[in-house]
Amino acid sequence: MNKIYFFLALTMLFVCSSNAVGAQTVPINLTLQISDGNDDAEQFSSGFMILGSSDIEMVNDNGSDITSGFRFQNVLLPANSNVISAHLEFFVDETSTIATNLRIRGEHANSAPFNSSFSNITNRNLSGASVNWQPAAWTSLNVSGADQRSPDLKNIVQEIINSGNWSEGGAMTFVVDGSGLRTAISYNKNSSRAARLIIEAEVELSTTPVSGVVINEVAPFASDFLDEENKREDWVELYNTTNQVINIGGLYLSDKAS
Repeated sequence: MNKIYFFLALTMLFVCSSNAVGAQTVPINLTLQISDGNDDAEQFSSGFMILGSSDIEMVNDNGSDITSGFRFQNVLLPANSNVISAHLEFFVDETSTIATNLRIRGEHANSAPFNSSFSNITNRNLSGASVNWQPAAWTSLNVSGADQRSPDLKNIVQEIINSGNWSEGGAMTFVVDGSGLRTAISYNKNSSRAARLIIEAEVELSTTPVSGVVINEVAPFASDFLDEENKREDWVELYNTTNQVINIGGLYLSDKAS
């Protein structure tokens, strides 16, 4: 039987769900970065795709307009979250003072990786919500600050996770088009300076006990009992009393019955 270990002072505990109504809230702060060379991509107006570029032009490349895509993996944001704020941040690859007007949208559901098929960015199911950004001049190389941070994208992120198809831990994609030019460092040029996604949210935590899951055994550190790894520590064993699979994602322990 698998045991789930918690380092805590054991009192009377209840297994509770974070998906019920009437709950307390806890903050979530996520900072994610492009983690694959194909997760920042460019698409020419002809539909031709560029993967693995050394930079990302937003949006003009030698007279050709480009639509850029940024895909962030493993976004641990529950579907019932209330998004407080969300921003994209970039590092400067080329300086530019050209007047620039960018439009940012998101992709519904858990987005698939970019590929070389024509119009792979613009053919996606994009959000109705969008945010316009007129970034200040980028005058210094390799910097990331207020001038490289997008306006608040919380409405886009909220639409994505409320779409009905979002799963915590999925990938989240943002699409940028418009006019002008700001050039950001890509993952392939410097992975530590690839685009970042910063999200602040809150999620409900309910004290409603979960039916079918009970605490079967407990052991405090001070006891003489050794666990399966021959260690002495606080642990709690959960037991499924039903014949059905129960997803324990989002479960937590509480010392309150209601």
